[in-house]
Amino acid sequence: MAAPFDPWGQAAFDLSRDYVLTHSTPPVMVSNLLTNSTTRSVYRLHWNTIAIWNDFGARVIQYWNAVLQVDKQTNVMTGTAYGDRFRAVGNSAAGNEGDVKALINEFIQPAHSAAANGRDGAPRPSDRHSHLQRWEQGVEANALAGIPDLVMITEYGYAPRRVTVMVEVKNPWQVTPARIDQVIQGTQGIAIRCVI
Repeated sequence: MAAPFDPWGQAAFDLSRDYVLTHSTPPVMVSNLLTNSTTRSVYRLHWNTIAIWNDFGARVIQYWNAVLQVDKQTNVMTGTAYGDRFRAVGNSAAGNEGDVKALINEFIQPAHSAAANGRDGAPRPSDRHSHLQRWEQGVEANALAGIPDLVMITEYGYAPRRVTVMVEVKNPWQVTPARIDQVIQGTQGIAIRCVI
């Protein structure tokens, strides 16, 4: 795991927000030993609707095109920290949901936090963003009914403090496009749920 940024001891940030947010994530392989677990605990989240968000990609591009150029060009992470995290995750093998969550925690969460929330002293963007984190006791927002794997939550100091996104991690080899279509069409009752 990379050391925290020390503005007095480490090199200055040399990777831009644009670089961190537009480059591909590290490749993760599916392990030879796979779990069949559905991780259905008695208090998992269950949604009463599921649908395809057809314009998600277009909306992300629309948002990114509206981001100020100065925000895109601002350096938010050191190349060393980014590279260390990329190599730590790259070509890893995931065999269960815990593996997937650990890889998100090692690369996605710190990269997102540096770009969106000013992790380790990085400059914050002009607009506010929710903070991505693993769900844990003590997250004071919304009084959720259920336990998600990860949440995006508004930061302290910005009222009202609320959960803006809930993330459920699933075994990727069990969540195929065909099975998702079956759930949406109501022909298959597997434990894939999402908030719309």
